[in-house]
Amino acid sequence: MTQRAPYTPAANDRYFSSPTRMRLEYWHKAPDGRAPQITAPWGETTTAYSLPVAGMLFYNPYSSRETSSQRFVEWQFARATTAVHGMAIPLEGYEDARDLPPTVGSSIRVKVLAAGALLCFALFMHVLGELSRLPRVSMSRTLAWMTGLLPSVPVLSALFLEARYGSKNGTAIVVPLVHRQLIALSNALPETILVVIAVAAVPVLALCAVLMWQFSKAENASPIRRIPGFDQAHVG
Repeated sequence: MTQRAPYTPAANDRYFSSPTRMRLEYWHKAPDGRAPQITAPWGETTTAYSLPVAGMLFYNPYSSRETSSQRFVEWQFARATTAVHGMAIPLEGYEDARDLPPTVGSSIRVKVLAAGALLCFALFMHVLGELSRLPRVSMSRTLAWMTGLLPSVPVLSALFLEARYGSKNGTAIVVPLVHRQLIALSNALPETILVVIAVAAVPVLALCAVLMWQFSKAENASPIRRIPGFDQAHVG
């Protein structure tokens, strides 16, 4: 459960061996930009570990510290495993267990949504690449050159986020945050898998329609090359 989990940003506030470290997929977004206090039912508290990303603050709601009591750690671990596996699992023996239940993020529902998201990203990149071929854009070489660079913007933005926030915190950024949204979407949808498939397919089909429209516009705008001295009489 702690694999690929972020380290805390503050150098003097790290707890590398915390059993309730979590991957970024299961962190929450702080609505007010502050790491909240986590309070157990019996009153014990701790401040959640947090990670700033592009003006947003994410925090681990299952944080526990070296100063936390064993009771608090076990309470947090039960909450953490419920979020990851869908059920509370005791801390004792977790690391050595061989038959752990699958994670929520590896369910077929999330996989279907992830496949749809990957297809959407690929099609969106094609849509951006085809902008320079549209008639109104292709009239200007400067605009065509600028729109030709658009497909690189999402990739460069992702690389910037990884370099700026991920490298110094020991974690990936873009993929876990996307995975986080897919898990949230899966939890919000009805139980019927057909609804999940429909939600994943609709934006893919919409982008396919946009791409086909772009192809047709580009083809219709292509000039017809005429060969001097060649006409219909020479055909056949």
